[in-house]
Amino acid sequence: MVENFKAPSIMTKPELEATFDLGGYRFVRGYPTAETIEKAYDDADLVRALGAYKFFYPTVSMYALWEGCKAAGLEENKNALIAFGSPRQMVFTPNSDTAYAGVLLDLSEGPVIIDIPAGSIMAVVNDMNQRWVADMGLPGPDAGKGGKHMILPPGYQGTIPAGPT
Repeated sequence: MVENFKAPSIMTKPELEATFDLGGYRFVRGYPTAETIEKAYDDADLVRALGAYKFFYPTVSMYALWEGCKAAGLEENKNALIAFGSPRQMVFTPNSDTAYAGVLLDLSEGPVIIDIPAGSIMAVVNDMNQRWVADMGLPGPDAGKGGKHMILPPGYQGTIPAGPT
């Protein structure tokens, strides 16, 4: 019945003016307590730290691989290292039953040409954030027949050497 209907008050009810909790956050008269403010900042810091961890995990893994290859005797743009994964490895993301070859490419001086011999080689070039750059060998344009691959630095504007043969 419409005549008995009473609209709810838009004013805060006295019982809501007291303290109430919302998911571990405490409010008094609609305002967060000092502890709630601190908890909100701590929670925001945690979310930010988790995001940074997820974002930089591949980069830290590649840095560990780079440093491990250097400790094993690799020199930038000069030689390769073939290694099997092991529980003692410093890289976080490889398979422990897969053979890997490490080559440290330093593109700060310009393009680098990689000569891949014919055979059942599967190779990939990743940047320091483990982002894909190029495939070589079987999955690459040489399709396992061997070939030379030129890797250019990001945003390279210099003279490009004669193409790989």
